[in-house]
Amino acid sequence: MSSKKLTKGQVQEIVDRALIEFDLKNERGLADILEISEQNKTKRKNSGSIVGLIERQAYRKGKDVSFILHGIRQSPSAPQNDLDPDQHTSPDVPKLLAQTTKVLLSKSEFSKALETNIVAFAHAIDAIEDLEKTKTDVRNLTLRVSQVEKLLLERQEDCEENETTGGQPQ
Repeated sequence: MSSKKLTKGQVQEIVDRALIEFDLKNERGLADILEISEQNKTKRKNSGSIVGLIERQAYRKGKDVSFILHGIRQSPSAPQNDLDPDQHTSPDVPKLLAQTTKVLLSKSEFSKALETNIVAFAHAIDAIEDLEKTKTDVRNLTLRVSQVEKLLLERQEDCEENETTGGQPQ
């Protein structure tokens, strides 16, 4: 991490992300992974020195260190079911909006990164909606072409029939 002193809130966010990345249920499990006592974990968490331990252990275990330290995924290590739209539950929109607002209004490098991602996702959603509309238009046009082809075949058969009968009705 950097040599800047982290706030208790920042340390807690790193601990929370470590719990996610190491797939742990609680901080007791984190103490076990870091091979320290619960009391030592609390002391190191309060001083901020736990961050270095978490970082070293994450490197040793092949975890996404960037996610743990900064909240930014660098590798596709997210659980697959999180990406499966059928498994997706409704998001807590008010909570997400509050968190998004907090990040966007911060003076951190994450503000610009989040803004860039939001714009990119919005463009992607617009493109998906445009693609769906285009697919619908193509289906409708295909149906119309099929109807016109059928009508042309009927007319062609009528013309051929008229040629063979000399234009006389039967």
